[in-house]
Amino acid sequence: MFFQTTKYSGVGANTTNYLIDQYKYNLALGNTNKMFMLEKDAFTKKLNSIKYSYDSLKKLHGEIDTMIVRINNKQNIELFNLLEKNYDSQRVKILQQIKTEELLGKGKPSPEFNNYLNYKGGQTSLDSFKGKYVYIDVWATWCKPCIAQIPFLKKLEEKYARKKIEFISISIDDENSAGSWDKAFSKWKQMVKGKNLSGVQLFAGKKTTFMEDYQITGIPRFILIDPKGNIVNANAPRPSDPNLEILFKELEI
Repeated sequence: MFFQTTKYSGVGANTTNYLIDQYKYNLALGNTNKMFMLEKDAFTKKLNSIKYSYDSLKKLHGEIDTMIVRINNKQNIELFNLLEKNYDSQRVKILQQIKTEELLGKGKPSPEFNNYLNYKGGQTSLDSFKGKYVYIDVWATWCKPCIAQIPFLKKLEEKYARKKIEFISISIDDENSAGSWDKAFSKWKQMVKGKNLSGVQLFAGKKTTFMEDYQITGIPRFILIDPKGNIVNANAPRPSDPNLEILFKELEI
């Protein structure tokens, strides 16, 4: 609000007022990533409109410090070049994000997993947990960032043991990382036992559909699902992140 109402006068005021007006214009412009949603002709038209607005601001304020103008022009040119250069790649990325949001947004039905091997015996499917919130940890024995989250996850599991939430850890160890499926399975079982892992411990094995549906390209990945089987957050905060318990509180877990 300070910049919305303040005007300077006196020597050098033109430069300061110009910078303030450009700042306000940039705020009104918002996130330039939205421009990549436009078709190429509309994108170019929008870019030219921004260039014209920047030039108009310079003319509006008359005599401006030449060094400021030089620096400002350089920054603007770099911005325009970056936007133009990255249009194709960023457009693909933005459209993919929109598609992902349509499929994995809050309130959307969660993709399911079926018949994953359970450390305690038998097979387990996501449907088994309807009626409770489900916090899923997708991890692997070779993943150091995953292992670093284990102590925090254990504390959460202990703290919320009698609450309406289940903690599920899904190992995606595979033959590529372990050398064979038997070795992958063995490593998983050894780590679950060695680190005395709690919660529901599952082994995905060759069943990759759940990970593909959630578009998981990096781990650890945490997912929160509501009692009806709908997505709360497809990329939930990690156990070490205080925002996770804030989210639990908001959901009255």
